[in-house]
Amino acid sequence: MAINNLGNWTVGQLYPAWELPLVRTDANGNISRAMDLTEVSASQLSLLIYNSAKTKIGTGGGSFVINNAKPAIVTYTQNPAASGLTAAGTFYYRVEVNFNGTPDYSDYIQIVIAN
Repeated sequence: MAINNLGNWTVGQLYPAWELPLVRTDANGNISRAMDLTEVSASQLSLLIYNSAKTKIGTGGGSFVINNAKPAIVTYTQNPAASGLTAAGTFYYRVEVNFNGTPDYSDYIQIVIAN
């Protein structure tokens, strides 16, 4: 499984916690660099949710823990009341890092949700 793919899930599946390596890829799909979260706190992270056309449709309501600052690895735990696992389809997540008002974004992370 690719580093930016959460694989297949089922609508209504229990709310998982995901360990996410935050990376960026170049135009050829090769990892160009890992993100650096040195001096970033978990409160500066947000989960953005996109549909299959990569149009933003919402934000996650869960919480982050920074496991490693560089290379950036985080754990995202969903809030059961705000889970993105309620409809079938292909979706994408991105992690937004707010560097004191200047946002930065991880690559898209794909998830496929089936009935």
